[in-house]
Amino acid sequence: MADNTYEIYFNLPDGGASNKAVSVSSTDMHSAQNTEQQSYLSQNVQSAQGAVRKIISVGTATAVADKLITNELNVVSLRTGAKEYEQKLQFGYSMIKQTAMPLVFGAATGGLAGAAIGVVFSFAMQGIQWAQNQRVIDYNRDIENIAIGFARNRAGVDSSRGTRQ
Repeated sequence: MADNTYEIYFNLPDGGASNKAVSVSSTDMHSAQNTEQQSYLSQNVQSAQGAVRKIISVGTATAVADKLITNELNVVSLRTGAKEYEQKLQFGYSMIKQTAMPLVFGAATGGLAGAAIGVVFSFAMQGIQWAQNQRVIDYNRDIENIAIGFARNRAGVDSSRGTRQ
């Protein structure tokens, strides 16, 4: 038989001065998990509260700014007499508002990633609005074509007798 002996050394970071147990009991593990969960939950609650505060403050500021700007745009024709100029300004403001508001809210709540999501959301909503408007235009065109067909029928233009007589 071989006479090989092995020696195992444990080097503790504090030189073995602590009196902590090597293994914790199941109750200690459970309380540690609860503490971690409570810490994680409180961080999420604080983050959500911060986001809500930002949304409320940004929302309030934008609502006040919107009222002031809209009022100034509504009196342009009264001041200058240029109704078309007022309409151009109102259209430009509405386009800026549709694009900038999701960007501002996204940036306020989610930083750069939130701003990017806000821009994508804005473009998606604008695309949906254009598609809906096109659908209404198509329906109106179809209804107009049907009405024209009925009027031609009443006038006798579409009857088979008109071409033979």
